[in-house]
Amino acid sequence: MVRGLVALGILAVTFGLAHHSSASEEALSPDKFSPTEEEALRKANTPRKQLGVYLDIAFDRLKQFRILVRKCDQNQARRHLIGYALALNRADDLAAKEDPDQKKGQKLLKVLLKSTQKINASLIQTIEKVPQDCRPVVQEALQVSQQVNSAVHVQLLRAGTP
Repeated sequence: MVRGLVALGILAVTFGLAHHSSASEEALSPDKFSPTEEEALRKANTPRKQLGVYLDIAFDRLKQFRILVRKCDQNQARRHLIGYALALNRADDLAAKEDPDQKKGQKLLKVLLKSTQKINASLIQTIEKVPQDCRPVVQEALQVSQQVNSAVHVQLLRAGTP
């Protein structure tokens, strides 16, 4: 959990929180989940379901991030990047809490590993499609995913599962 909070803190400090005036922009608070997302997390009564909710949130915010970064709207893209990082780091924290030597823990780690691999591939494609001046924002999103991917991979290796 500390690793995820540190990464989120670094992102928040790096990007800063821009102030926006429109109601739709304020609906996404990058440092917390929406009431709908919170409700979905409360209803998820198993770690596997919780992981699914976290990944759904991460993918939703990543989708919005990709749309915004293609338009080169860096301020809004950064807000979605922070929210995406929050969800992905919480998914990592959840998977890390489970014993990787147990089958249930390994399943969670494998799901998270596959998801981060999909995210990495998606972001690599996105880098190729965005204007040059917007690529650093995409690289930052890729770095978040790669860090989680690496951490999960290490946990699986320690458990003896490739």
